[in-house]
Amino acid sequence: MPDGLHTHYYNGTTLVTGRHDHRYSGSTSKDPDTMGHTHVMDDFTETSDKHKHHYKIQTGPAIYMKNGHYHCYQGNTDMADEHMHGMNGCTAIS
Repeated sequence: MPDGLHTHYYNGTTLVTGRHDHRYSGSTSKDPDTMGHTHVMDDFTETSDKHKHHYKIQTGPAIYMKNGHYHCYQGNTDMADEHMHGMNGCTAIS
């Protein structure tokens, strides 16, 4: 899909903070498949320990393979109940 708009699926578990973590999943923003493009991940974690966190993280640039490409990401959730969680991983290949 050269130059076509596309998204990537992602999922994972935040780093442990305050003796708990949160699961998250979603799809990235729709962006064109141009060299060096990135995506935005903008959603909420699942509820855990009676609260959830918002996150908005920009992925790194595309990493190309024979059958498509993927993106790695690293960032933090927003504060909730006086703490935040780290997040990192890679999107699915698209």
